[in-house]
Amino acid sequence: MDGMNNNDDLMLQYLLQTGAAQPGREALTRKQKQIELMRKMTPSTQGEYTQAAGGQPPIYVRPNALANAANIGMQAYTGYQQGKTDNEATQFGVDQNARLQQMIEHMRRKKETDYGNQGDVMPYGPGSGWGQA
Repeated sequence: MDGMNNNDDLMLQYLLQTGAAQPGREALTRKQKQIELMRKMTPSTQGEYTQAAGGQPPIYVRPNALANAANIGMQAYTGYQQGKTDNEATQFGVDQNARLQQMIEHMRRKKETDYGNQGDVMPYGPGSGWGQA
């Protein structure tokens, strides 16, 4: 990698960082899909109408206490898992941002070492005062 300049090196570092983060992103996506599946599997708290025979009107059957308890338990567990996954996703984003900032700072220091501190670069163009008579 002798022929690489700083921009190429920075891009390579960035691509390596984002590629290394891919398994973490996939794990968070997998957890979120599992939570969505748990929500779909949560038993209904509403009763059902049964189909009566012989043209009789349908009969409403209330849900039993066990179904209600299962529903409450599943909702609590799903909410807990969602909160845990949200916290993991937030921490993942914070860690990823910190790694990228650290990489940028490292590249800035390397550039200063290679070329010295160039100071602020003044823009060239209308209104800049450069190249105008």
